[in-house]
Amino acid sequence: MTTISITSQTEEPLLHRVKIEAAIADSHATPSKAEIHAAIAKEVKADPSLVVVRHVATSFGTRDAKAFCYYYKDRKYREKLEGKIAEKKAEAKPAAAKDRKSIDAKKE
Repeated sequence: MTTISITSQTEEPLLHRVKIEAAIADSHATPSKAEIHAAIAKEVKADPSLVVVRHVATSFGTRDAKAFCYYYKDRKYREKLEGKIAEKKAEAKPAAAKDRKSIDAKKE
């Protein structure tokens, strides 16, 4: 059974969010971001739409991991900050796909 516990919470008042670090222990496999998202939202008693799982780092040779998340105070600030990140990721995917296609074309 996977155990998720919050190890630290850092208030970031200028960005209207709280940075959360959580420890994940005794997992048979690394939990998905969706599972971590639900557990963190439940733990901080927050609206799940205001919680964002940024990164999950596993420890080599162990069954432990760390999750880095943000809990936003308001939906407006979440959309303002996370929207920019989602746009950058969306722009990066087509560029990466074009690079991959050009490399495949050169091989042929």
